[in-house]
Parts: sequence; structure tokens; C-alpha cells
Amino acid sequence: MDQEGVENGRWPTLPAKVTLAEGIDLEAEDPAREDDGSRRCVATRLAGGRCPSRPRRDGLLCQAHAGRLPGAIGGEALAKARNQAKTEAAEAALRARMGTRALVAAVFAEKATEVRKTVELLLTKASEGDLRSAQLLLPYLDQALGRPTERTEVLQASSPDDVREMDSAQLQALVALGRERKLRAIGD
Repeated sequence: MDQEGVENGRWPTLPAKVTLAEGIDLEAEDPAREDDGSRRCVATRLAGGRCPSRPRRDGLLCQAHAGRLPGAIGGEALAKARNQAKTEAAEAALRARMGTRALVAAVFAEKATEVRKTVELLLTKASEGDLRSAQLLLPYLDQALGRPTERTEVLQASSPDDVREMDSAQLQALVALGRERKLRAIGD
């Protein structure tokens, strides 16, 4: 139903180009009010049915039907949101396929500024004689210089039976590891 110049006391006149959605009672206290208490635009969409957008507080129409918003802007915003969601999903899938090292490298690349500040702080403190800062700086230097990281095998015994099953070389390594940890704890 096309309503030209319809006015309802409190509500402004609706533009002639607006087609009211089916079931809208312009004599109601608030024609935009739904049964659940929310408000919806009273116009009919181009695709049919009632417009799902919220109307302005002081009116019955949404920005687009009131003529204050070009229709292309809504479509562009929707397309942008969909493209962003698609990009984020692709990045999440890529991160899931990456190995741990590649994922850590990606995070370091994203946080390059923070990593730089951390390394600069450690470098400054180490140059002032802070031994702990110098120790913390070593992994960053090794990475930057492309040095392979040291791989150590940690022998842990979870029960006395595990210790009984170890050969003498494994027991010696376990004792040496314990001594090394104890010396490091004393040195710090």
C-alpha cells in the first residue's frame, strides 16, 4: 500500500516513494514497535517484506528509506565485512597448517616493534653490566645470526621403577643434569 503524505500526530510525514510494509497501523502509538518491544522500519524492502533496519528514534523509517543514506553504502559495508571475515578465516586456516616455528616467526613479525624494543632494552641493560639481561639476549642474537639452537635431551624419571630400568650412562646423565641445575640455581 502506497501512502503519500501520511502523517500521524507525533510522527513526521512519510515520503511518497516509501511503500509501507504489510500490517503497519499508522494510527498505533508507535507503528514501528514490534511485539518484542524492538523497533523496525515501517517500509517495504526492494526484495519484499518489511525492512529489518532500526528506524531513527524520532521517526518510522531507517536512514536508507528516509533518504539520508545511499543504498550502495550498506552494500559496500556488507561486502567489506564479508571480505574481512573471509580473509580472517583464510589466515586462521593458514596458521593452523603452519608448524610451530613458522607460527612463532609470524607472531614475531606481527610484533616486530615490541621485539625491537625488548632487544634494545636487553642490550642497554647488558651493556650496563646486567648479567641476566645478557643471558636473556643470547637467544635473540642466535636467531638473528642464524645459529642453530642447542637441542638437549632431558632425562626425567617419573617413578623409582624408571630409575631402576636406566643403564649407568643414563643415570650419570641424570645426576649431571641435577648438579648443573643446582649450580645454576646457586649462581643466580
